[in-house]
Amino acid sequence: MAEQIGAMLAGLTGEFDDPQAEPLARAVRFYLSLGFGAEARQLLAAFPVDHPDRGLWEAMAHVLDGERQPGGPLAAMALCDGAAALWSVLADPPSSLRDVNAPAVLRAFSGLPPDLRQELGPRLAENFLAWEDPANAQAIREALVRGARKPTPAATLTDARLAAARGEAPPAADLARIGQQPGPEGAEALALLVEGQVAEGKAPSAQDVLSLGAMYQETEGTDLGQRVGRAYRLALAATGDYDRAFSGRALAPDADAEVWRILAVSGPDSQLLERAVLPETEPLPSLPDTTRRALADRLRALGLERSADRWHPAETATAAPPDEPPPPPVPAEAAGPSSPGTDAASLPPAAAASPSVPASLTRSRALVEESARARQRIEDLLRATGGEQPPDG
Repeated sequence: MAEQIGAMLAGLTGEFDDPQAEPLARAVRFYLSLGFGAEARQLLAAFPVDHPDRGLWEAMAHVLDGERQPGGPLAAMALCDGAAALWSVLADPPSSLRDVNAPAVLRAFSGLPPDLRQELGPRLAENFLAWEDPANAQAIREALVRGARKPTPAATLTDARLAAARGEAPPAADLARIGQQPGPEGAEALALLVEGQVAEGKAPSAQDVLSLGAMYQETEGTDLGQRVGRAYRLALAATGDYDRAFSGRALAPDADAEVWRILAVSGPDSQLLERAVLPETEPLPSLPDTTRRALADRLRALGLERSADRWHPAETATAAPPDEPPPPPVPAEAAGPSSPGTDAASLPPAAAASPSVPASLTRSRALVEESARARQRIEDLLRATGGEQPPDG
C-alpha cells in the first residue's frame, strides 16, 4: 500500500512546480478507492487544479468520512441509472423510496471494491430500512459478506439493524465485541448495543456510558455522531441521569420521546414533578399517547389531578384502549438520581452547553397551586362527611 501511494504521488508537479491535472486526478481517485476521504480533500486543497470533476471528488470524499452533502453536486441524482445514484443516496438521501433508482444503487454498490462495500454498506442498508425496504437492505447485507470467510464487522452491524427492524433482539455478544474496537465500526456497534439494551429495559454499564460520551466528541457533526449522540442520551436516561438526558437535547433531538418514556415508566418522583408539572401557559411536548398516559397516571397517583388531565390524551381521557401495549420496562437502576461513573467531564460540549437547573419558578408555583387545590378538595370532603380537618403544614 505504501509503495502504491508513493507511486501515485509522484509527478504531481511539473518542471516549475506547477500542479499537473492528470496525475492529481489519478491520485485523488486512488485515495477515494481506498476510502481515504480526508486525504483526498487534503490533496485537492494542496493542489488547486481546475478540473471538471473536482466538486464531485470533494463530495464523495465527505461521504466516505460519514458526512452528508445536502444540496451538493450529488444531490437529486438518486434516480440516475448509473453509479451517481449510489453516491447521491449516501450524500443526500431522498425522503421517499419513490425518488430512488434502487436497482442502479444495488448494481453500483455490488461493483465497489470490498473495502468500500464494508465502509458504505451499513449506512446504505440503514437508508433502505428508513424507507421501509428491508428486502434491499438484506441485499446490501448479502453483498457485504460476498467472498468473506466469516461475517465482517460491517455485516454484523447490518444484521443488528435488520434485527431491530424486524423487532428482534440484536446480536448483543457480537456488538459488544466489535464495540471494544477503536474507529467508526466500534462506535456504531456500541451505539446499537446500548439502544438495544434500553429497548429491552436494561441499563447500560457506566463504562459504556462514558465510552459513548467520548465517541460522540470524536464523531460530532457526522451521521455516525448523530447515532452515537442518540444512544448516549438514551443511556443517560436509562441510568437515571435525567438532568443530562434532558439538557443534552442537542445531542439528538429525535430522542425526546424515548427520554420522556423512560422518565414516565421509572423516573423518580422528584424528576417527574420537576419536568411534568408545567404551568398551563407552557405547551406540552409532542409525545406518543402511551407515554402521555403513563405520565398522567403517575401524576394522578400523586394527587395532581389537574396536571394529570393535561397530559392524558383527549380521545382516551376515560380509559385506555385494551389493545394498546404497555411501555417496555426500564430497569430499577434508572430510578436513582444519576449513574455511577458519569461526571461532568463525560458530557460532550453540545450537552454541557445547557447545564441542568432546578425546577423553574413557574413550575414550582404550578406545583404549589396544584397541591393547594388537592388539599382543598380533601378538606371539603372531610367537612361533608363530618371528619376532622387535616393539620396544617
